[in-house]
This record gives sequence, structure tokens and C-alpha cells, in this order.
Amino acid sequence: MRPKEVLVSILETYFPFAEGERFSFDLLPALNGFELRKFARRFSYPLPEEIKELLSYSRGFDFYSFDKIDFTRQEFELEGAFTNPIDLTNDAFDNHWIIDIDPEDGSWGKVFYVCHEPAVVVLQAHSLAQFLSQIGSLAKGEEPNWIQFIREDAAKAVWESPDKLMSKEQAMRKKDPELAEFAADLPLHYLVADMRDADWGDGFPWSLTGPEGDIQRAGSALIFGIEAPPPTHRSKGILGRLFNRKKEN
Repeated sequence: MRPKEVLVSILETYFPFAEGERFSFDLLPALNGFELRKFARRFSYPLPEEIKELLSYSRGFDFYSFDKIDFTRQEFELEGAFTNPIDLTNDAFDNHWIIDIDPEDGSWGKVFYVCHEPAVVVLQAHSLAQFLSQIGSLAKGEEPNWIQFIREDAAKAVWESPDKLMSKEQAMRKKDPELAEFAADLPLHYLVADMRDADWGDGFPWSLTGPEGDIQRAGSALIFGIEAPPPTHRSKGILGRLFNRKKEN
């Protein structure tokens, strides 16, 4: 389904709330023709047709579990990893859900949960339509609750066991030219996260050296280089667990 179709299906449902009350989503206004053209000028490529269709219907909606969902907001970015994403929403702890915008063709891609504590990026949904479906399921009280799972369980699991991370040397040995060539250009002590085949709940730590740590990306590919402490400082904590486990395997 297209994002507008998912949103319309959600709005047609009244959802249970506390003490027997029921609620529906409060829709935000659509963009008019001038506003839509102005928004489109933020990008190097034309807006996808399904996004123009969505924004001509509504720019977002209010939902009790989040700050409002806004399909046009661009107030947050993770420098080096996600530049100029759509900042869909955030929670009370200022963790964000963003849409990755492909810098090469302007397509709207996967939805990621960017958490500060722990400092991880987790794949929330493969598309905006899927993310909207997850919100609809949350409102209905259906299981599994993918929003809660990503925010609580998956974020913790990614921090404690970052299976998508590998060393620069490991990445260079892969029989994967895109991955190997990117890794070869990274500084020696950087780690590599390959999220190209990631599924819900997969992710990687975006900061291993503090808030000023560097992140690099392989163009539009979901391959990231993350600054890490030098090998002599990896015996403890998250990196110690990661590399000790890889040695055992």
C-alpha cells in the first residue's frame, strides 16, 4: 500500500484508550500547491509521486505516543550518516525516527530509530508505509508492538551485541567490492557497519568515542564507518565483547 492509503485506513478506525474511552488521530493540514513546490525545492531530485500524493492529503498527524508525526520536518540529522533526512517524530527523551533520503535519486527509503542512550541506530521499518502500519497496530493494541520492541528491546540488544559491526580488516577481506573499497579508504581504527540487508531490529552503535565521534557513509549505500578507540583500548565494554566473540567464532 502507498503511504496515503495506509494513513487513510488508520483514520477510518477508532482506537481504544484508557478507561473505555476511544480516540482517533488528529490530522494535520495538507500542503497547498505553493507549499508543496517550496518543500520540493529542499531536495536535488523531484519528490516521489507517492509522497506528493501523501502531502497533498496531509502533512502528518498528532498521536499520543509521540511528538506529532510530521512528513515535512527536517530538524535533525546524524552528521556523516543521515544528512537532510525527514525527521518524522521524536519521543520525550529526544530520540528520533527518521526517513533516509537517497542522495543519488531522492527516493524516500527506510525508517530508522536514532537513540541517544544507548547511542544506536536501529532499523524500524523498510518504508514510510510500513512505519505507518506499525503505528496503526500500536494504536489498536496489536502484538507485536514494533514501536516498543525497537525502542526498548532492540536498541539495548544492538548496544550489547552489535552484530552488524566488523573491523576495517574484516570488511576488506569480504568478497564484496562495494564494502571492501569503502573500508579500504577508512582510517585504520574505524569499524564498519553493513546495513544493506538489515531487517527490523538490526542496527549499529553510532558513537563509540563520545558525541563528537566521526561517522562516514558509502554514498547512498547503507554502509557506515564508525570511529572507534584504537585496538589497545578495546579489551573492555562493548568492543571487548564484540571482538572476543568474533575471535571465538
